[in-house]
Amino acid sequence: MKSLKSFINFALFCNVLVIISNVSVAQDTKKNSTTAKGRQNFPPVEEIGSYGVEKLLNLNPTDMLEYINEFCSRGAQINNAAAFDYKDISLTLYDGKENTPFLLANMENLMQHPSFNKTHNVVVFVPGWLSNLQESPNAAADTIYKAYECRGSTNFLVMDTTKQINTLGASTAENTLNMGQYLANALKDLTESVKISQIHLIGHSLGAHIVGAAGRFFKSITGKNLPRITGLDPGRVCFVERNGNFDLERGDADFVDIIHTNPNGLGKEETIGNANFYPNGLNLMPGCNDAICSHKMAWRYYAESVYPSNKFGFSGKKCLTENLKNLTNTDCGGQSEPMGYATPATATGNYFLQTNSKEPYGKNSKNDKKCGVVEANIIDIFSSIATVERTDSPDNLPVWS
Repeated sequence: MKSLKSFINFALFCNVLVIISNVSVAQDTKKNSTTAKGRQNFPPVEEIGSYGVEKLLNLNPTDMLEYINEFCSRGAQINNAAAFDYKDISLTLYDGKENTPFLLANMENLMQHPSFNKTHNVVVFVPGWLSNLQESPNAAADTIYKAYECRGSTNFLVMDTTKQINTLGASTAENTLNMGQYLANALKDLTESVKISQIHLIGHSLGAHIVGAAGRFFKSITGKNLPRITGLDPGRVCFVERNGNFDLERGDADFVDIIHTNPNGLGKEETIGNANFYPNGLNLMPGCNDAICSHKMAWRYYAESVYPSNKFGFSGKKCLTENLKNLTNTDCGGQSEPMGYATPATATGNYFLQTNSKEPYGKNSKNDKKCGVVEANIIDIFSSIATVERTDSPDNLPVWS
């Protein structure tokens, strides 16, 4: 397992989870494994599509790569969009006492729950397939929720797709679009009681593409943009680049900000957001020895930035070069912008910063994580851009949670 983590980069999204092996690993393990071409009993692509994370991790690196490549090359022929019933997906309201799930089709019940405050901002977090790998319960959701609970005045909702997206076959672009559409319909119902400006979508890995789809569908059914979508190391495509019909990209909300922590590995390298932050460039994150660890650092960094004392803990410098391979302090000496919670809607382009190998991860973060209630709808992070003109309706003005 340890050697697998050390040498295999996962890339999740589009039709499959793709695992790209380091060439040296393939060479080292080749002598211990038969190739797909020489395998007499290579499983049919339908069977490979039914494999979950645990079964894949039990394969040796070369066999795993062959299985994933097989599904990548032929999996698109299978109609996986009917693999599960999307109507069973819920939004779970976190309130510090108990987590209460509400079916997406029953947002009225959510809005009537005593722990849901219609005057507070609404954060919807969608984890990816690997967000919970080897961690229970939902480490990503729990960590981010604790930060928002510390800040206060936030309705924190989690769209947990763990039961639905648990195989390669279920991790298709079609399913991503369908889940995004269901989420968009739920958000439309939600806006009967809350303003659009109160909503912020956050997604990790495959979840980033789900919230991107939700943003597009929300606009198509309401004619209005969501104010902000944050992508935490959005999952990478499988060999063939897909277009904006599937990927999270700028335009899915008024403002799309991306934190890339495993670019060209588990996460996408492309500059798909209005603001793209590349902490530590294209390298593994400090304190990480493998791709999975780096992939998770995106939500760890974001969670840290939510704490009131740390909203400016991660400071990125705008890059003057478009060459992502040359992201350094020398090439990125432009205007500074905070990464994470406090990223302003005026931030554009690519940003570089360095992080610590352990908490606090931000170079300017504090270790105390002091809590304090923040009044709803106070745009404290927009104080420096108050004079920026917007043509949006008041309901579309960004009010970060």
